[in-house]
Amino acid sequence: MKACTNPSSVHTKSKLTRGLTRLEDQIASYYKTLAEADEQGTDDAFSDPDASIACRERKKALNERLEASGETRVSEVDPDVCSFLHKSGKSGVGYNVQIAVDDQSRLIIAVDLVQDTNELTQLELMMTEVQEAMGSEKLIGLVDKGYANHTHIKGYEDKGMEVYIPLRKVSTKGSDNSYVKDDFTYDGEKDHYVCPAGQKISHKGSILKIAGKRYLIYLARAKVC
Repeated sequence: MKACTNPSSVHTKSKLTRGLTRLEDQIASYYKTLAEADEQGTDDAFSDPDASIACRERKKALNERLEASGETRVSEVDPDVCSFLHKSGKSGVGYNVQIAVDDQSRLIIAVDLVQDTNELTQLELMMTEVQEAMGSEKLIGLVDKGYANHTHIKGYEDKGMEVYIPLRKVSTKGSDNSYVKDDFTYDGEKDHYVCPAGQKISHKGSILKIAGKRYLIYLARAKVC
């Protein structure tokens, strides 16, 4: 949902720092030129620095707000909007709208406006809002793959929720036509994968840690698969 503000009114720490440095240089240059004119006894007309000074004070205030908020961006116009959202190849400042609808009554049960640029952390929060609104201990949720976040699965289970999410296809075949994860079939009962050649790939107890997440490693010798 597009906000009633312009992207130019949203500032990051680096953007504010650059702007303040530029304004300080402009103001210093004005006073230097003024001092040189006084020494030479000339009476030239100079541009008024009041606008630059006012702009500098406004940016200083924004910088203080940014530091106090702990956020990465601050908006001059709408204090609630600070994220750049991307959709269909376009970007702008606005809200990421979350809506939960009851599939039988077609009524909207819960609505939320967030600044997250994606939905990876939104599903459990929205399901909880629906659970509280409907007074239901067991919910069945159906969402698109944008909400797929395996780190939240336990949270759904602990709250008695049943959630259906399409798998995110995160890889494609390379130029060498190599296989990707979707080409392998997982046998949940026996806890192993079956490769396209029909060979078994087992879990070896190895754990890989990437960006704070833990991944199980399934391996097979090259002569097997």
